[in-house]
Amino acid sequence: MNYVYLLLGSNLGDSKSFIDKAADLIFKNVGELIKESSFYESPPWGFSHDNSFLNKVLFIKTDFEAKRLLDECQFIEQGLGRVRSNSEEYQAREIDVDILFYNDDIIESEELTVPHPRIKERRFTLLPMCEIAEGFVHPVIKLTLADLLKECKDYSKVVKV
Repeated sequence: MNYVYLLLGSNLGDSKSFIDKAADLIFKNVGELIKESSFYESPPWGFSHDNSFLNKVLFIKTDFEAKRLLDECQFIEQGLGRVRSNSEEYQAREIDVDILFYNDDIIESEELTVPHPRIKERRFTLLPMCEIAEGFVHPVIKLTLADLLKECKDYSKVVKV
């Protein structure tokens, strides 16, 4: 069994509904929920847009290998209307599902990097992660998520809703 933290986010349309639908599909098709964070609202990170983001972290257990998990998450995104562009720039989106941690594994491939490479830079990820797993130790950095949050240089306003 594999233990995985996923970040779900949306800033287009009914964001809460998109996140709830994605979570339901994850529970139905991917794995069992162990724990979930509250919703958090934050401004877009890395680009400008009028709509705030809504985010939530899920902690699940799954028998999927990492690549299959990635494929299924992208399939769920597509089914909910996400269209990926070839651009490297961040964009507004109906739904985004990021694999933050996959067990304590370190995965570096063209398709997937785990732990997610920008966790320590993103308050909108660290706050919901700390709500459910503040003592989790980042397998590369070797600090707890609570310590990463204390060191985070992102001072964006992230609000629990």
